[in-house]
Amino acid sequence: GVTGEPPAAPAGAAAGHGAQPQASLAGGAGSQGAATPPPAHAAAGAYASVQAQGLSLAANSGAATSAIPSQLQALVQQQLATLAQGAVVWAGQAWPGQELEWRIEPDDSQPGGGQAAVPSAWTSVLRLDLPRLGRLVVHLRLSGHTELRVQVAHDTPAGSALRAGGAALRESVTQAGLRLDGLALRPLGAQDHG
Repeated sequence: GVTGEPPAAPAGAAAGHGAQPQASLAGGAGSQGAATPPPAHAAAGAYASVQAQGLSLAANSGAATSAIPSQLQALVQQQLATLAQGAVVWAGQAWPGQELEWRIEPDDSQPGGGQAAVPSAWTSVLRLDLPRLGRLVVHLRLSGHTELRVQVAHDTPAGSALRAGGAALRESVTQAGLRLDGLALRPLGAQDHG
């Protein structure tokens, strides 16, 4: 790879290395093969309903627990929250000792201000601090299922190493069946912290 760092394991593999999801890890919008995801307002309504049911169940400990098993209530609430907000956020260890924050969300804006029923693009943001490269904030935008745009905000010393790895990144992306539509490198700024 470009950095010489070990590759990040898939989310399922990372879980075996002590990864602790800190937010929504759901099979929500887009992962169940549905033609159109439920509208955000419907998901928000369902989320509110489950929250209210959870409060009701807490108040009446013996009432109607058959609707959602108690051990699944937190997971169902996370999935519905993911549907309502339209994004998945994961924080944990990419590999032992390497913290990672990862956010994925549909980029469904349409020209003219409308929104698509099915997102044609996805945006992913990764925040990590690597031993040799320092702090990185990587923005990935996948559109049309094959076009990838990459923007990396980096600590100043890492710029030359990242630039040197640009050709290798382009080759890896091409071998994966994607087209690198753009690669932008810039120093970290105030907008990247947080």
